[in-house]
Amino acid sequence: MSIIKALFDLNDKVALITGAGGTLGAAFSEALVSEGAKIFLTDRRVEDLRKVASALSAKRFRVEWLEADLTKEEDINRVFVRCEETLGHIDIFVNSVGDSVYKPTLNLTLQEWNRVLSVNLTSAFLCSKRAAKSMIEAGIRGKIIHVASIYGLRADRFPIAAYYSSKAGLVNLTKALAIEWARYGINVNAIAPSFVSSRLTKVILEEPKSREHVLNHTPLRRIAEPEDLLGALLFLATQASDYVTGQVIAVDGGWCAW
Repeated sequence: MSIIKALFDLNDKVALITGAGGTLGAAFSEALVSEGAKIFLTDRRVEDLRKVASALSAKRFRVEWLEADLTKEEDINRVFVRCEETLGHIDIFVNSVGDSVYKPTLNLTLQEWNRVLSVNLTSAFLCSKRAAKSMIEAGIRGKIIHVASIYGLRADRFPIAAYYSSKAGLVNLTKALAIEWARYGINVNAIAPSFVSSRLTKVILEEPKSREHVLNHTPLRRIAEPEDLLGALLFLATQASDYVTGQVIAVDGGWCAW
């Protein structure tokens, strides 16, 4: 086997992907299963989740999935138990859930704030803890990958204060868990994309002035597609990144280089 194939080998690895019914989650799921991983998908949007699973099954990939609300600890435990029963202990956990509220902070309700923090940050804490437990019990030197955002590294003109705050928290959670779980051989890293064409970014990218603002801040002068993130995902999911932990990889067309 060549060095490249050995470094990026995912054959028989078990990967659990949350937010798998979303644009990024679906792309991540196909990338991992295409490279030989056994995948378990979960999302609270059951119809979107079913479509992703059906599309992959039609390509003759084995896909296990379960609807769940990952802000609820009992749902998280149900997902992990089912994954372990059907596929085995987890080697790779990809946290791809996300939510936002586009509204001036003066009008943002506590309920809306709590919802975004719960989906984007609390669920990552709960799922990562459960994933680490599975890895430690099985003696697996696993990979935990969070989908953060460049907006976890800086803010902007858009009224999405809860989103900025949740992603900033996720960035530091990534670093904290990487330090704490390094002794178990668990790597914890994050991908920080800029604007990717998706459900979450639609409200901004469909407005011409906002879209131009985004392009003006992106040296490569284009909006990312989900495929642009797959290289970083596969790097962080495989042996290629064994000495990389606590890092946030910006996949942003050069945004953070300004």
